[in-house]
Amino acid sequence: MREESTSGMSAMLSRTIAWLHILIIFSLFGYSTYSLLQGDFEQALLPYPILILYYFLFVRSKTKTTSSAESQDHGL
Repeated sequence: MREESTSGMSAMLSRTIAWLHILIIFSLFGYSTYSLLQGDFEQALLPYPILILYYFLFVRSKTKTTSSAESQDHGL
């Protein structure tokens, strides 16, 4: 019974974190689009290095941990 409640909390937490990631990405793209339409090209390009850093911090680290876990499961 206790394991079910912790797995439910974990799923809810990961869903919340996923929505937070989506919100951050869309807000950066929205800011870039707004700045571009205002004619401020320097500010319009500002979010893209931030998105690249965001990718390296969150997406790449997540794939490294899952691929290492899979290789351990297969005995490699």
